Amino acid sequence: IKPGALYPRDEAISLRNRLAELERKEASYAQLITEAESKRDAGLLLDAIRAFEGASQLKPDQTYPRSEANRLQDLWDAEQAEKRKAYDAAIAEADAAWRRKVIDEAMSGYRKAKALLPEDPYPDQRIKEITVYLEEHLVMELNAAPLEVGERSERRFTFKPLDPRQRKATYIILSARNTSASDLKVYLNYGKGKDKNGGIVFKAPPAEGMTEFIIRVSSQYRWYDIDNDWIGIYPEGGPLELNVVQIATGE
Repeated sequence: IKPGALYPRDEAISLRNRLAELERKEASYAQLITEAESKRDAGLLLDAIRAFEGASQLKPDQTYPRSEANRLQDLWDAEQAEKRKAYDAAIAEADAAWRRKVIDEAMSGYRKAKALLPEDPYPDQRIKEITVYLEEHLVMELNAAPLEVGERSERRFTFKPLDPRQRKATYIILSARNTSASDLKVYLNYGKGKDKNGGIVFKAPPAEGMTEFIIRVSSQYRWYDIDNDWIGIYPEGGPLELNVVQIATGE
């Protein structure tokens, strides 16, 4: 009707731009909701909360993303409180064991605490202290080269019997790796000559790298009472890659 009129043309362009912006907003909202629900279902609560909050910012009038973000935040806070409670308990037990120089219990407790709250530096500090302590109290190294111990076969390491004073707090330190898909049952046996005098069983979970095991063999009377001169490693359930085998003493 009026080809030269500017107003209708400019208004049409503006409407098209607003419509395109609305479509982009709808697409972004739908994408954020899909992402948020996927993260929530996968248990990635923080990622889900961020995605729901982003969707709520795009569409403040929509109650679903805001209410879901609030619900997940409450769930996250409750989970963190439970983790902190378990962390504090693990640290208290580990600190008590470390003060008594019960090395295996202390290390286990600090590792448990580290797994619960990886961002807290305190467990790492204590783990380093224990590592230095064991290095300073190392009595002998029985193996330092990689080797494989076959399933249901025993690899023995012989040594000169420890002085009785060293047997009161003795730790066997192993660096080993289980390459199978399930836990291995590992027997740490010890004895003198042809005789087996005792042993301790522990689990070796699957791992990509080497895992350090600290075993308090002095908890058994026959370790302390007899001049044992060998230890043996016997895996059950699969082969075990073995690297370091050491004996350390505590206080």
